[in-house]
Amino acid sequence: MLIIDLTLPLSDADLPFTEPSGYRDPPTRIEPWVAIGQQSGTRTSPFHVSHLHLSAHAGTHIDAPSHFHDGAPTVSDLLPAALAGRAVVIDLRHAAADLVSRLREAAVRAAKADVTPLLLTPPQWLTPAGVDEVITWSRPLIAFAGEADSDDGYVALSRLLAAGLWIATNLDPTKAALVQDGDLLVVAPLAISGIEASPCRVLAIRETTPR
Repeated sequence: MLIIDLTLPLSDADLPFTEPSGYRDPPTRIEPWVAIGQQSGTRTSPFHVSHLHLSAHAGTHIDAPSHFHDGAPTVSDLLPAALAGRAVVIDLRHAAADLVSRLREAAVRAAKADVTPLLLTPPQWLTPAGVDEVITWSRPLIAFAGEADSDDGYVALSRLLAAGLWIATNLDPTKAALVQDGDLLVVAPLAISGIEASPCRVLAIRETTPR
């Protein structure tokens, strides 16, 4: 069995998402809360505990429709059955001229119920016609290598979320390029109720012939 971890690790060194307007996501901070041997009240702590401070959109994460749309479904509304599916890999990195035809070809491969499309681009690579095509697939979950970081990306992401899709985004682009059609794609967000996004672990699992 081959397991490809598509997750970008989180650390204090991560730069928070920042817009030219001055908006900035909360920074990631990983701090000790108590250490083994540290005096805690009237006892000596027998364990380590860390304190995490981070954005719900830190690193590799899943965006729910409520990220851009008030009252829309949240992360916890996504059914667990949608968190694992056979990958259909769509490479749009050099498809500007025939993007829609590439997506239509991929739609044939994505017709099965247990499929999760993985696009080897961030959302801003989708033209408005490309977004329309992806919406027609009626998939519950779409995965993107990279992240929306431009106005075009926001528009594409907002339209996909408005159509009721959940988006796994900011997958490691180098590792995502190793995924093949048919690999089992597992997206595991934190089970936090009522939130618009969550960091997640994303794995691609490939069954290999035993020696």
